[in-house]
Amino acid sequence: MSTFLAKSFETIVAYRPGEQLGDDYLKLNANESSQEPSPRVLEVLKNAQNLNYYNDPCQHKLRQKLADLHSLDKTNVIVGTGADDVLDLIFRTFFERGDKLAFPKVTYPFYKGYADTFGYDALEVPLTKDLRVDLSDYEKLPHAVIVVNPDAPTGFLKPLSAIKKLLVSNPERLVIVDEAYIDFGGDSQSAIPLVEEFSNLIVVRTFSKSRQLAGGRIGYAVACKELIKDMEDLKMTVNPFNVSLLQEEVALASLEDEFHFERHVKEIIENRDFLTSALRILGFKVLNSKTNFIYASSPVISGEELYEKLRERHILVRRYDIAEVKDYVRITIGTKQEMHRLVSEVDAILKEKDHVKSVNF
Repeated sequence: MSTFLAKSFETIVAYRPGEQLGDDYLKLNANESSQEPSPRVLEVLKNAQNLNYYNDPCQHKLRQKLADLHSLDKTNVIVGTGADDVLDLIFRTFFERGDKLAFPKVTYPFYKGYADTFGYDALEVPLTKDLRVDLSDYEKLPHAVIVVNPDAPTGFLKPLSAIKKLLVSNPERLVIVDEAYIDFGGDSQSAIPLVEEFSNLIVVRTFSKSRQLAGGRIGYAVACKELIKDMEDLKMTVNPFNVSLLQEEVALASLEDEFHFERHVKEIIENRDFLTSALRILGFKVLNSKTNFIYASSPVISGEELYEKLRERHILVRRYDIAEVKDYVRITIGTKQEMHRLVSEVDAILKEKDHVKSVNF
């Protein structure tokens, strides 16, 4: 810690992304994609031009394309460098030190770290006994609310009716719905169709998951035009060129290849179903996920031990050292070959503990 660090940041706890240990590890710990993005994206990267000029700071082409995708107007969309950048912009635009913000106790750690860093009055709401988020717990709170749908890290999908009820319960309270994983089986419950009806709603999306562009850093928010205008004004004040020309062109290329997108999502869902069934055969409790990951625990091995044993075998999964979920591991869904390898290694680990199964996958 340097002597120049601002006093208010001296106690910050940095967010720790999934481990990056090299190409000889099977990475199932960051909810990335094992497969490359659309060939159209790769073609854009290969033939990049005009990088000697500044990009369009308002991303008019991309915003229009996203607006068309969601049957909205361009004024309902703002783009950022990944969903985290969009969330950062939302927080900086609408919250000040001391403002109240509520989110689940077990969720994406970014929210807690950001709230602590910038002095929000954060309330971590416990999950139910079956590890679900009950939105009725938030309806009478005076806090702004962050909703992840489907949930992370559990993967549960909440009905749109529950989100709408939350919005109605206090029109003066901002509700942020993070839909990073919505494409993997939850699209019918997306809150985006509600943005023209509710002026207290912001929906956040990312290209990192279903569009296989985690390294491309592209995210966006959808909301009523007044909220978007507020965010755009602040962005133009502090970081007008936050999204590069290359990022915009890559995003447009991805959106123009819906066949590749739909094929990828279908494959992930199929592989998720396979992994869920295989681990349940091995005695695991696997939550019903609508994301590109599953959340699983075993009655015969702790989450910490399973995490370490898999790491020794050069397979990385994610685990949170939180009492309610300490025995669960989060496993990203990869290719069918990768899922077979994972199941084989898990089976071998269980056999080492005399939990003998004769399983062929």
